[in-house]
Amino acid sequence: MHAVRCYLAPDLRRASSCYRLPLMLRHTLLLLAFAVVTVLGALSASKPAFQKPGPVHLDKAGEKWAQRTLKKMSLEQKVGQMFIVWSHAQFLNVNSPEYIALRDAMRKYHLGGFGLTVEYIDGFLYKNEPLEAAMVTNHLQKDSEFPLLFGADFERGLGMRLNEVTGFPHAMAFGAAGNVEFARESGRITAMEARAIGVQWNWFPDVDVNSNPDNPVINTRSFGEDPTLVGQMAAAYIEGAPPPSIFPVTATRMSTRTLRCPSYPPTAHGSIELNFHRSRPRPKRESTLYSSRTFRF
Repeated sequence: MHAVRCYLAPDLRRASSCYRLPLMLRHTLLLLAFAVVTVLGALSASKPAFQKPGPVHLDKAGEKWAQRTLKKMSLEQKVGQMFIVWSHAQFLNVNSPEYIALRDAMRKYHLGGFGLTVEYIDGFLYKNEPLEAAMVTNHLQKDSEFPLLFGADFERGLGMRLNEVTGFPHAMAFGAAGNVEFARESGRITAMEARAIGVQWNWFPDVDVNSNPDNPVINTRSFGEDPTLVGQMAAAYIEGAPPPSIFPVTATRMSTRTLRCPSYPPTAHGSIELNFHRSRPRPKRESTLYSSRTFRF
């Protein structure tokens, strides 16, 4: 009715002013809609705010910083950098007594890094979330006087310790399949996911040869009982972890971009009959099984 009264009004100026308000509102809404679409498009096209895993690369400026920092370090700081202690991949409020104690110990002893793990109670691993692990690594890196090195045991992928990530079978399953590409892909995925939560060092692959069926601790953690197969699978796993991801670790192969090393160098852990985490067993077959073997990685 208001629009009709406006149309019948004798004063044309008054009528035009009445119609001008809806037109102005319409134009405003159109401009607002256009602005919203433009902003949303720009946001979707922009780069993500988080930092993507990048190659382990030390440029000239980084090399100078490392040399300069090393010269300034005291003997106590240098010694501290050689130590890595355990840290749980679980949520810790930065103001909590637990986190403060961990941070203060890190600063007091000038620790070089942490081994990331989860609670192990009565034979069970209590897994945590990836975000919790990333929170721990990020906060400790921020609060440390020197860059930290984080390592973790991801023998069966991150799914061995965390939820909602990729899990893999034991190493012996890859050996039984006999396809090195499976091992290579496992190494690639594990490395990328580990780097995403701030872990640069994976304590795998296990290069022990499972030469004793009574072994209580190596067993399915080994790729198998054939030394050649074990070497091939371990090499493929190591090669699968690309430079943009992690330090897949071996004591026999290092480069400026990646650090690679097996969990257990090829000694004779596979031949023992005791759990070497709890005792000091003596290998029985080291001289006969390994003296004539050459392990290549």
